[in-house]
Amino acid sequence: MIMAKLMMNWQIGRFVQAQDAADTVSSDIRGFLGQPGIHTLRPTFTLEKIAGMMAAGSDRLSIISRVDHPLTTPLPEIEDQNVSRDSPITESRYNLIILADSTEAVATVKEPTGWTAITLRIGFLDGQMDKLTQFLSVFDIVIADRGMNLPMRIIEEIVATKKVNR
Repeated sequence: MIMAKLMMNWQIGRFVQAQDAADTVSSDIRGFLGQPGIHTLRPTFTLEKIAGMMAAGSDRLSIISRVDHPLTTPLPEIEDQNVSRDSPITESRYNLIILADSTEAVATVKEPTGWTAITLRIGFLDGQMDKLTQFLSVFDIVIADRGMNLPMRIIEEIVATKKVNR
């Protein structure tokens, strides 16, 4: 009984901590998570990851795209030269955004380790709604279509935050 109460108090405290971090993310990104076609099981904790990436800045960010489809819209160019695309993760670039269109593709990426490393996995279903449950077990955010608005907005926010803090 005491252990259950301790666990409940820890979970409540952990959720409040995540909510405080999530509140620092811009309202338009928070709004994206509520739109039709965008799915997440734990929006507060997903927003906490985004907030952590914003706090670390673009010079700590790597982006790996494992979207392999002939109709794929390529990842638009990012103006900030500090953002590393499709390159190995290093000690200084410990935050990672993975864009993928299959759960198997995520398994091919060696994710950073360590308590400061943050990995945000964004999956694209491309209309295969029968795979939604499987995708939600692997990805933080699942986008039902090929829209790049949310991933690009997250990256733009990370880059903009670092420029303000410099």
